[in-house]
Amino acid sequence: MNSHVHQLALMKSGPDSAWKSVIDARQTLRTALAMTCGDDLVDYTRAFIDGLDFAVVRDVPALERAAAGFLTERPLPSCLPRVPAWDRGPTP
Repeated sequence: MNSHVHQLALMKSGPDSAWKSVIDARQTLRTALAMTCGDDLVDYTRAFIDGLDFAVVRDVPALERAAAGFLTERPLPSCLPRVPAWDRGPTP
């Protein structure tokens, strides 16, 4: 298994992965509108993960930069509530 495929597999299958969190959250949705939004978020997350260049994304800061770039190019699905950007300060 090449490095990119291995890293992609870990991102999707790791016990604390963002991918697993999205899939787990999607499975709890009950209304048609919520399920559609969940599907949109799954598609969005899949596009982000599948587009990662693991020759560049080798650590958390590089992953944060990749995520920021992806968000700039492709905003979150419109069905999600808008929240202010985290300024890295304490959360309420």
